[in-house]
Amino acid sequence: MDGRIYAFKGEGVADQAANRRHGARHALMIFVRCLDIETAEMQAFRIAAEKGWDFVTLQKGGEVTIEPSEVTEQYLRAALVDAIQGGSSMVTYNAELPPNS
Repeated sequence: MDGRIYAFKGEGVADQAANRRHGARHALMIFVRCLDIETAEMQAFRIAAEKGWDFVTLQKGGEVTIEPSEVTEQYLRAALVDAIQGGSSMVTYNAELPPNS
């Protein structure tokens, strides 16, 4: 698989998202393998939508320049490995975000 891995921090509102309360807003981290950041950003929105998230916003994004072994949080390391091997992955943080944050 060609391309670099890009990571995007964002948030979305659960519509048909598995194991999430409908209408709840959660922080998301999306990893995508693409040739450029613009395409990766479009793919990140598509991935979130396919996983049941609406009103997705991406606040930060960039190329991942570290190896998985350098990631201290196990869940992020696993997501990075999944993206390297499979082309994409997404982490949904458990805590619901307040409506007006």
